Amino acid sequence: MKYLGNKWLITDFINSKNIIAFNNLVFSGNSHSVLSEIQTNNKYNPHFHYGDHLLYFNPVNIEQDADGYYSYLSPSKNFFSDKEDIIGYSGYKRRMWTQGKITFPQPLPSQLNFEMNKTYQCLEKIKYVKILANNAFINIEREIYPCLNDSSFKPSIQKLTDDEYNSLSTKNVNNMVVKETRMLMYTNELYNSNCNNYTNRICGTNEKLLTSPQSIRKYSEITNNPHRIHLDAQYCWLEEKLPDVIMHGPFSIQLILRNFIACHPNLNIKSIDYKNRNPIFANANISFEIKPVPNRSNIYQSNIINTLDSQILVESKIHVEKNPCV
Repeated sequence: MKYLGNKWLITDFINSKNIIAFNNLVFSGNSHSVLSEIQTNNKYNPHFHYGDHLLYFNPVNIEQDADGYYSYLSPSKNFFSDKEDIIGYSGYKRRMWTQGKITFPQPLPSQLNFEMNKTYQCLEKIKYVKILANNAFINIEREIYPCLNDSSFKPSIQKLTDDEYNSLSTKNVNNMVVKETRMLMYTNELYNSNCNNYTNRICGTNEKLLTSPQSIRKYSEITNNPHRIHLDAQYCWLEEKLPDVIMHGPFSIQLILRNFIACHPNLNIKSIDYKNRNPIFANANISFEIKPVPNRSNIYQSNIINTLDSQILVESKIHVEKNPCV
């Protein structure tokens, strides 16, 4: 089965509105969290922090599937040149953001190299598709650059040919501010709370944060994310057997990165690798844990934990510069 390698260009405008809204969401009501230590300086600070690009570059005015998410990322025969019969999205009951990696190509400070009120381009391509039994795995790569000509900004998503994609990527290679990979899994298996329990506890900082359906919905509004598993509890139960709405993958990664910088303000992050082990449901009591990886001075294990049962919900490794600026 030969894969076509679909490619797109997503254009967005970086403004302070999304960042301030996210800061308000994170800091509101979390007086006991280590995140509150940076509230005074950063709540109304429009500068970028690690992971804040996740607030942007979600397509608008684009076709959606029954679960509310984007049709263009759903497995279909359009992904393949030989048009072999594969199960399309209509045959999959669920899709999940399972893992990914974010790389910051330059040694950047916490505010990064994004400029406010400027247009940026996100080159997106599907690197590969794997069909395993009744599951499909979609690996997505993103590269973000400042737009060379942003005088006529208009939010958009545009499908690219291979030549168009390669030309833009080559032209902007020295200007890249973020590189990212994401893995989406499509499955016919409904949620089972008895599966994937991962209970190894890592000692480190432990700060409680109470999620809420309102905060999850607000993140969807900030990021223009239409996926119904974050918005509609009835849909979650009837269609996917999820007991409640769940936190977004990008939301949890932003929390991990903000918490890490609050604990280690003098470290510059090079990359983060993460896996979403279990869903973070609305009103879950969650904690952050950080610990250096043994014999690796520049790598930290940073997880989100269910405070009640010590279950790892999101697992990550953060790579930092070996000789950070102090």
